Amino acid sequence: MTSWRDLAAQGVIVCPADRGTLTVGTDTLRCASCSRVYRIEDDIPVLLISDAVVDAGHTG
Repeated sequence: MTSWRDLAAQGVIVCPADRGTLTVGTDTLRCASCSRVYRIEDDIPVLLISDAVVDAGHTG
């Protein structure tokens, strides 16, 4: 069975806001193009645009 982490690494799971590439962190997913950061709760990515945080210090 393929995990969501593998799918994100393959580019199958993308940022819901702009379809950018997501980088998998320990407890977050970060969009390379729009700098939105999505949390991971109990090993489940929460890909809700309304819950994402824009990392102003990161330039995509």
